[in-house]
Amino acid sequence: KLESKKEELDEIKEKFDEKIEIINKVRAIELKIQNQIEDLERDEVQEFQIYTDDELDAMDKDTLQGEIDILKEKTENANPNLNILKEYNIYEKEYKLRQKDLKRLHLSVMNLKEMYQRIVFGGNAELECDNFDPFYDGVIFSVKPPKKSWRKISDLSGGEKFFGSSICSAPTPIYVMDEIDAALDFRNVSIVANYIKERIRDAQFIVISLHDNMSELADHLVGVFKTDDQSKSVTFNPRKFQELTLSKILGKDPLNKKLCV
Repeated sequence: KLESKKEELDEIKEKFDEKIEIINKVRAIELKIQNQIEDLERDEVQEFQIYTDDELDAMDKDTLQGEIDILKEKTENANPNLNILKEYNIYEKEYKLRQKDLKRLHLSVMNLKEMYQRIVFGGNAELECDNFDPFYDGVIFSVKPPKKSWRKISDLSGGEKFFGSSICSAPTPIYVMDEIDAALDFRNVSIVANYIKERIRDAQFIVISLHDNMSELADHLVGVFKTDDQSKSVTFNPRKFQELTLSKILGKDPLNKKLCV
């Protein structure tokens, strides 16, 4: 499971690198356009000058024609590169898309931190690159349990690994968990049980557990036992069982008969 999560994180990192590359290209084009605008401003044509009749009579027509020819040649050789505007529009659209992706990625990382803190009642979680070479790097998932130092998830205990990996799991309509609480103490089992209880609004959970504080929050219980060398099972609703048990207890108490009506 951790390997699959690492692959997902590597894929996210690869997309992140692509977004950074697009952003750098857009910024380079913006800089190029800005430089061209500054060049045009430096070469801005002077204000149109009005000559008097005497000044016009004193001018040489051949000289004026020569100046006109020179200006025409400069104008023809100074054709604007319209392709760069088209290229800029393409990269600008791509840049905006990448910006949205970056915001979603940032939101996912913040949700990861928040979810981990909710599960372990404190602590912190972080995603970071294990290598700054874009062709060889991957993603490291590090967590900081309460009152402990930062550690990679691969260095954690079984129970701590569960806390870390559970918050990275992609949403799915049904989960099957086989003794995920085996390495947890009583307190952490209760935390996991309540966490699962919160998520049953959007999914179904099948949990195999030997802890009472896990099973007591279940909507339905399936008990498996062995008699006469055969495996048998019994299913019941713990809520209804509790109600019937309470009613039976209250019904036996003469002082509380009115409460049973």
